[in-house]
Amino acid sequence: MKEGTNSHGGVVLAIDKQLKCQPISIDEPNIVAVRVIIEDQLFIVASIYSPPTESLPLKTMTTLLNESRNLILAGDFNAKHVDWKCPQVNTKGRLLSTWLNKNNLNVLNSGTKTFLRSDTTIGLIISGEIPETSESQCLPYAGSDHLSILTKFFNLNISMNKHFVPRTYWKLYSSILSILHDQLQAEQEILKIKSNNSFPWFLMLEQFLAALKLRVTIWKEVKRKRPSISPSIRMLLKHKHYLQNRYRRSRNEEDRLRLRSWNTLAKHEFQALRQRSWEYFISNAASPNPASFWCTEKKLIKKKPTDFCALTDGNTTHRSTTDIINCLNQHFTKRHELPSLNMSNLLEKEADELWKLYSEAEEDDIQLRFNQSDLQFTEQDIRNTIRSLKNKSSSGLDQVSNKMIKLLPVQYHSVLAEAYNNLFRTAYWGKE
Repeated sequence: MKEGTNSHGGVVLAIDKQLKCQPISIDEPNIVAVRVIIEDQLFIVASIYSPPTESLPLKTMTTLLNESRNLILAGDFNAKHVDWKCPQVNTKGRLLSTWLNKNNLNVLNSGTKTFLRSDTTIGLIISGEIPETSESQCLPYAGSDHLSILTKFFNLNISMNKHFVPRTYWKLYSSILSILHDQLQAEQEILKIKSNNSFPWFLMLEQFLAALKLRVTIWKEVKRKRPSISPSIRMLLKHKHYLQNRYRRSRNEEDRLRLRSWNTLAKHEFQALRQRSWEYFISNAASPNPASFWCTEKKLIKKKPTDFCALTDGNTTHRSTTDIINCLNQHFTKRHELPSLNMSNLLEKEADELWKLYSEAEEDDIQLRFNQSDLQFTEQDIRNTIRSLKNKSSSGLDQVSNKMIKLLPVQYHSVLAEAYNNLFRTAYWGKE
């Protein structure tokens, strides 16, 4: 996910966990891309938003294409051209059409209306595949003035029986950091001499930790959990859905009778499955083996979740979908609004006055004040702060998790303390 350059901008790219992917570092707004491995082939998938008043990122698109010919670009390009059956043509459309013809790429959703305000196709799916080997269709209206597009690639055979999970060698991660401690400390001294500022070093360390974590992570194939129903019943349900969709299109009496017969057969099979499951459960409950008995008892004691049907707000109960959404909207709007200051509170009054003074002060005066401050961080402060972090392996936008910080070798504590002291002394935090 990446923010855009206007209030309507920003892009997001969601990848299924079963696919092995790696983010691509792009120092440009409104575009995010990943590398995806499918059947030992490298694919580049990118999400792009090009605002109407800005030029197309053709240079970045060419860079992605040079990395792999298996390129899939999706997004709102705001480019109109007759090549993808738009009634109008604009400058961005001419440039994009020339770039596509030069690189032998195609628009797969040509002629598909993607904008509610006009009969234009500005949301495009671009790939090296020919349109005949793919299928694109509009998804139902979801509240936006842009319609979502679903594209299926017939030549991409993704095996759903394979499941890849990341495995990170954390001991190797800590060992490499221990080896590179002197180098990172030297980089800190060099940047300190050049700019007398530790902020660039913090950015460098953040990017290095994220890159190192990716380098010591491999994707391992594991066995998927077996479904609760047998393959024969899954095939039965699949054919039933086929007959159901066929009857919806044809409304033929013969298809209705065939669907009815197949539905009856599926019900009988599920009844037999439930009967077998119940007999298996009873046999375990009556088993002389204590392990089997207590494992079965745990299933009986387990509480079932309550279905969500209403929302209570004080003495009012909201039952309709509209009332529940409005109640939640008001709750979270009020919860995340700017806090109101209580000027009768001495502490809040002093904080507000101090903030106004800092807002009106010159940057040189602020730095001078920080230079005269006695605020100093020690190694023990850094150690205590790191120790207080929760053991979470998920990361935010900086791609650095709590676990990555907690696994920093002990010798990094002194480096971080010096960097933080220098950062507060210069009073520079950067726009990042």
